[in-house]
Amino acid sequence: MKLKIFNSKGSNEITKNNLIQGLNELNQQRTAPFSEKRIKILSELSKRFLKSKFGNSHPQIIVLGYWLRPSSIKSFRDEYLDNLPKKCISASKGIAFHLPPQNVDTMFVYSWAISFLMGNINIVRLPTQLNSLSNWIIKEIINILEKNKEIDKNLFCNYPLNSNFNDELSLICNLRIVWGGDKKIEKISNLKLKPSASCINFPDRQSLCLINSNEFEKQNSNKKDEIAEKLFNDIFWFDQMGCGSPKAIIYCGKLKNKSDLYNRLVKVVEKKNKNPDTSTIISKFVNMNEVSGKGISTKSYSINNVLAVSETNINNNIYKHFHGGGSIFHIEIKDLNEIIPLLSDKTQTISSFGLSDLEKDKLLQLMSSHGGLRHVKIGNALSFDKIWDGIDLFSSMSKLIKID
Repeated sequence: MKLKIFNSKGSNEITKNNLIQGLNELNQQRTAPFSEKRIKILSELSKRFLKSKFGNSHPQIIVLGYWLRPSSIKSFRDEYLDNLPKKCISASKGIAFHLPPQNVDTMFVYSWAISFLMGNINIVRLPTQLNSLSNWIIKEIINILEKNKEIDKNLFCNYPLNSNFNDELSLICNLRIVWGGDKKIEKISNLKLKPSASCINFPDRQSLCLINSNEFEKQNSNKKDEIAEKLFNDIFWFDQMGCGSPKAIIYCGKLKNKSDLYNRLVKVVEKKNKNPDTSTIISKFVNMNEVSGKGISTKSYSINNVLAVSETNINNNIYKHFHGGGSIFHIEIKDLNEIIPLLSDKTQTISSFGLSDLEKDKLLQLMSSHGGLRHVKIGNALSFDKIWDGIDLFSSMSKLIKID
């Protein structure tokens, strides 16, 4: 069985033996972290993303373009080098084997870009089905890599999942990066790595949004519209399939108008022409009825078929009945301690608006004790950072050489 490797003209096929031989040879020609050549390549990529025809309809590509700007990369480099332990130099890990997510079209670029910057040789197994944005992103990356003669060290490929390529690539890699879900990670984790290799797993996660009711309600109409716009970014960029998208909006304090923010959010969706398709509308409706029928929700309703709202109390069963595509659980609490049942080692992002300094301190204590990996302002739930899922990716995708 052969593996398909993508290039600017389409793709070509390579046998397992030839692939492994070529990778082992390349592993003897490693690149130093933060090479000027690779920084320049990402700079070219940044420019293309920022000028992309997809920018208006998919703002995440613009965010990615900003993240890859030379000033951003140099800031990452300077911080990394400033924090190196004394008498140590950094080096690449070697061969990095990437298994990206199916549902978030720009996320794999971040982890590939960091591994690329750290000097690694990269093998990225692409999903079989790619949307138009993902196809365009991959073509742009490949074109720039070919132009700069880096394509041999960065293979974007595809192969049947029932083949043994995952086994073989796991055995020769120095680093394996697996984006979930949990079932995928469990399956891949059964594949052997060589003893010196390491693995970074990004499993299924759960995220929440916290809003101080009094602070929200005392804002003027324009400010409330801004908050709705930011919430749109957190919920609708990836149809809530991104790990950082909130599954529940929790208000600290009783609301006078429960639907105010949601009505404004729906207007943003309609303005941006992001209305869901018929199948999503139907499946959300079915899910709302199921949640109500099982007594999880005290009240459920849909706003213009765009947003499905299920009012409920604190109950960790909400995660089992989460739908996505513009569905949220609405919860009101009196004290932050009430969110404890919703926190676990699966909790990733808690976005917030209007919390006092005391509430922020309390929230961080709860996250430290019960679960949670990121606290961000509302609107930044899906903003990628070099610290992701509690892991410093630059450090994890490189190694240290101690000098005595």
